[in-house]
Amino acid sequence: MADRPPVLALDGPPGAGKTSLLAHLVCALGDTAMWFTEPNARLSAGLAAPVHPSPAGHTLWFLRDELHKARAAAHLVTDPATSLLISDRNHLGALAYCYATRAEDSLPYRTARDFYARRIAPELPEKILTAILLVSPEQSLNRRGNSPDGNSGLTMGSWSGCTPRGLRAAAALCAA
Repeated sequence: MADRPPVLALDGPPGAGKTSLLAHLVCALGDTAMWFTEPNARLSAGLAAPVHPSPAGHTLWFLRDELHKARAAAHLVTDPATSLLISDRNHLGALAYCYATRAEDSLPYRTARDFYARRIAPELPEKILTAILLVSPEQSLNRRGNSPDGNSGLTMGSWSGCTPRGLRAAAALCAA
């Protein structure tokens, strides 16, 4: 089991730079790693779409996507061609959202936590490293074009100055 590749999950609030960092890691690491992108409800259709447009429905949809991702990751870490798995977001963001939100139409934290414990946790590979990127609420909105849903075109932000060599070093550190 010790020779299996790690899973690196990037999480944090919107606008923290998770997707931007992932984009740079893809360029730096190429096909030596496998990637999971953040699910996007707006791009989902049919059976892949959220079952209900409420915050509770969206959160449950996201957690179900995490279950599918966990199952895929558990399979991919057994493939000798896989050296590293990197995920844009994981279950922590959804659980933190449920914990912080108390609106009537939100999924209760206990429900989300129990779903995670019963369904997702048993499927996860043993070695998962989570990097939580932090950003202030003001900076989050600024990076998302002062729009809470980010419809104003996010730029590469603070990660644009990273070199491929530096990104490879960061990935190697995570894999160690």
